[in-house]
Amino acid sequence: MTTIQSRRLLEDLISELVEGLDLSSSHAPQVGLHASGVEFDLPVETVLMAGPHGHALYSDLPSTITRSLFDRPIGRLRLNIATQAVEVLP
Repeated sequence: MTTIQSRRLLEDLISELVEGLDLSSSHAPQVGLHASGVEFDLPVETVLMAGPHGHALYSDLPSTITRSLFDRPIGRLRLNIATQAVEVLP
């Protein structure tokens, strides 16, 4: 992603991180362990922009490896995703 316009909304970035995880116990018998949560600490490039429905926070992983003084500063996204027991009603 090289331009600000091609960045994702922060909520879309977080949704994709959650969708990439399988915290269900469906693999627990095969592997022998069960993850109850995952902690992320990722570098992100973030910008606040006005959109058609108001201001929105756009964020994505850095687009380049090399940095210069002309680039926007890199921020950090610290996110802890955990499972919670849910009662299933018939």
